[in-house]
Amino acid sequence: MTKPQRLWTISYLAGLAFYSWLSFSLTAPNLVLTGWPPYWQFQTWMWQTLFNNRPLLTGLFAVVAVWLVVSYGGLVMSLVKAKLPGWRRLVIGWLVITAPLLVASNALSYDVFNYIFNAKMVLVYQANPHVQVALDFWQDPWTRFMHNTHTPAPYGYGWTALSLLPFTVSFGKFTLNWLLFRAMGLISLGLTFGAFWLVAHRTGRQLRLVDLAIVFLNPLLLIEVVGNMHNDLWMMAPAVVALGLVAARPRAGDEVVSELPSGNLKVSGLQASGLPASGLQARAGSPAVSSLQAGTLAVSAAALAVSISIKLATVALLPLWLGLVACRLGAIDRLLARLRQPRLKQLAGWSDRHWPLVASLLMMVPLLTPRSQQFLPWYLTWVIVWLPLLSTGSWQRWWRLAVIGLSITSLLRYLPFLLAGEFNEQIIIHQKLITWLPWLLSLVPLYWWQQRTMIDGELT
Repeated sequence: MTKPQRLWTISYLAGLAFYSWLSFSLTAPNLVLTGWPPYWQFQTWMWQTLFNNRPLLTGLFAVVAVWLVVSYGGLVMSLVKAKLPGWRRLVIGWLVITAPLLVASNALSYDVFNYIFNAKMVLVYQANPHVQVALDFWQDPWTRFMHNTHTPAPYGYGWTALSLLPFTVSFGKFTLNWLLFRAMGLISLGLTFGAFWLVAHRTGRQLRLVDLAIVFLNPLLLIEVVGNMHNDLWMMAPAVVALGLVAARPRAGDEVVSELPSGNLKVSGLQASGLPASGLQARAGSPAVSSLQAGTLAVSAAALAVSISIKLATVALLPLWLGLVACRLGAIDRLLARLRQPRLKQLAGWSDRHWPLVASLLMMVPLLTPRSQQFLPWYLTWVIVWLPLLSTGSWQRWWRLAVIGLSITSLLRYLPFLLAGEFNEQIIIHQKLITWLPWLLSLVPLYWWQQRTMIDGELT
């Protein structure tokens, strides 16, 4: 580790520790995680000092947000030319850096309490949280610190099923259940890393340490997934797997499926080398042979179904998934041959080659809907997660920088809420302005800057 890397790592670690300390100032006054006297004294002091002193609380959050952003930028820049270490060193180093968040309070979101209570509704009250609401069980003490008690579960049935596991393992103990959901946040990050590795292995894409750092050290992503325990990466990890499987070329000896007018024919031992991106080209006079295994297609479809069952938003990826499958089966080639439209062929080929960028753009669409309030900060993880898989082309580099910039303004989006201590229409308007206005104004300068400071995909 070089001296700049060491200094920026220490700075980032200290910033996360500062945030973890500050997070307890927003713990609900009617939520007591433990009666341990040292904790109780600390929590009481945080309530008395910061909970009702909104200007001081907001100022401290602004300081820690800027601190984290600067440290994140410095650390990422210092890793541009660093080689990817062994996976053990990588995991241990990342766990050390993010360790302060393991003891943080879920200060900026109470969604985890909905996860916990929805599981309790199923296992204790034998109720369907997608039909009934928490207020139907108002006498339960766990509802007293929940915020969203008046609407059914907004997640898919897949997430409700996963939520049953920590409730069962914790034997219904609230604090242990709460801690297990934090562990699930860490597991979701591990699954996302595994998805990146799988895609890189199958498609021949090279993962660099700096690309992984852009995602796994992003302060917004870490705070939302580990600190606030959001479930979004449980949705995104299988989505990455689903697209990566149908975007991959087969290796030598793979069994592939040939699509014939009368049905499917399995052909073994085809060589993967030299295959075009849109599928295998058949010999003259023979039917087109697909570059997609039947088993791979089934696993990919199952992964996408699991993703959609978690939080529904990845329905936006369905057109891309269908397009990639059609490319692998040769259907796109046959259609374009009939249409004889060179531009459509170029567009299809570009989308096939740059599917991670297309996926990131597609997952941006749900963020623009009124339901997302343009948008809740943790939703940006849907867009961030694709960044390590982007190529080094000019537009991909620009989009990577633009998304990083949007993650910074999204972190600052919390400032109006912290100052007011509540949500209302005026606060939401201020949040949207903080999120979007600086970002939109920065798009052209960002493109100009990356053109001048990036050569062959690396910062100079």
